[in-house]
Amino acid sequence: MVTPINEWMPQAEEITLPSGKVALLKRPDLVAMISGDGEVPDLLSNLILDMTQNNMGQRQELTIDKETLPQIMKSMDVIAIACFVTPKLWTKDAAEGEYIPVAWVPFNDKATVMAWALGGQYQPAKTFPPEPNGHLATVPPIEPVSGKT
Repeated sequence: MVTPINEWMPQAEEITLPSGKVALLKRPDLVAMISGDGEVPDLLSNLILDMTQNNMGQRQELTIDKETLPQIMKSMDVIAIACFVTPKLWTKDAAEGEYIPVAWVPFNDKATVMAWALGGQYQPAKTFPPEPNGHLATVPPIEPVSGKT
């Protein structure tokens, strides 16, 4: 018996993002993404190729520095656009119909979507607690060496 058409369609999942917003996401076909129209940055293409050829299922590390940051940000946008089913994302600056700008999606949300699409988990950046919480020692006040403040 032939598999029905609706079973071929990629399944979308409701995902709660670090911002608290909920989106309907589907995992993209990563290999098809890198063989497409050249919109995928080299850094992401290399990461996907490495995953598929050598390290499938192993954790991948990205080094973030001033040279790789622009490609990482572009990669996050490309993956977010490919994953979001509702709302739909695009690169334009304004919302229209069912589309919103990818620039409206916060960094931690995009990083979570990228990790999810690549089969991993992303731990969003956290802020320091406003008050000591027992996990970190409080730094006591000290006198300046020169005696000046």
